[in-house]
Amino acid sequence: MGLLDGMQLDVAAHDVGARIAYASDWPADVRTLTLLDAALPEISPVPAADIPSDEINTRTWHFFFNRIPDLPDILVRGHEREYLTWLFSQKAARPWVFTPAVIDEYTRTYTRPGGTRAAFAYYRESLSRESLDANKARATTMLEMPVMAISGQASVGLSLLNTMKGIARNVQDHVLADYGYFVMEECPDEVASHLLKFISD
Repeated sequence: MGLLDGMQLDVAAHDVGARIAYASDWPADVRTLTLLDAALPEISPVPAADIPSDEINTRTWHFFFNRIPDLPDILVRGHEREYLTWLFSQKAARPWVFTPAVIDEYTRTYTRPGGTRAAFAYYRESLSRESLDANKARATTMLEMPVMAISGQASVGLSLLNTMKGIARNVQDHVLADYGYFVMEECPDEVASHLLKFISD
């Protein structure tokens, strides 16, 4: 018998974590599901196959770059801090929340042996044809638990709500004005307030 057998969990997850939380194959174990600022591969709408706008390109270019075998590791090695700092500054509406000490910690993790390789490998696996097909198959079964979508207005905005409305029966949404992709870092009190009310209700 497992530790969590018979328990129902309130699950909240951001971006990559949100993709994993959505893909859970044990929906009966999830009492509520909160997804924060995420796009779900093969489920969320994608821009037309054309040259993307500058805004979309700035937010999404790394998905394609990170999937390339070996090259990202070669180019980022020795420049981990610059790479991470650039990503934070472009995706956050309030980039100053990523203080030098915070960036130091991210850099420390990225520069450990295998750090970048593991990070890039996630993109190669999660955006593989097999993983995309599995997500598409999951989307044919509607989620029955209450779902909350929280996103930054300067990031995915209403896109997450529109995605979840197609795959869940009971969805509420909060688009947080003046915030970007890192809603938990940029407005933690607001996110926590929505989470606590959703879970208690």
